[in-house]
Amino acid sequence: MRYFLIGLEQNTWLQNLNEYWEEFNKISNKLPKRLVNKFSSKHLHDSEIECITYVRDYSKTKISYNVIVKIRNEKFSGSFTHYGVTEYWIKMANFDKYISLSEYLYGEILNNQDSWTHNFIFNESNEVFIRCKKIDWNDDSD
Repeated sequence: MRYFLIGLEQNTWLQNLNEYWEEFNKISNKLPKRLVNKFSSKHLHDSEIECITYVRDYSKTKISYNVIVKIRNEKFSGSFTHYGVTEYWIKMANFDKYISLSEYLYGEILNNQDSWTHNFIFNESNEVFIRCKKIDWNDDSD
């Protein structure tokens, strides 16, 4: 995470929040419109992460992997699809502390020249990081 760091004081948090959305707005024209609309709607907070799937993309001639994050709440159900994943990690701790380990709290989508990163926090300090070539959003109703 670059902006939404755990343990920030309220004023710093709000400053980082504003700085993040300024940066996101600058890169949003490089992302699919439906992804920008979903991500910037701020309806993701407290959504349930139903599953995270790491799959090989057999449509490519080179070995390539995608990560699909299925997420839902009372307003929507859909998936982030991360294509051409080059780095993926997940940190989960304190399993016995929560009824559900899958509550999306906040996340960042950033552009690093030739790749995208999607980094999100769920249930306090549990975290997912994905670096990929492309990100998209698909509503289950599509």
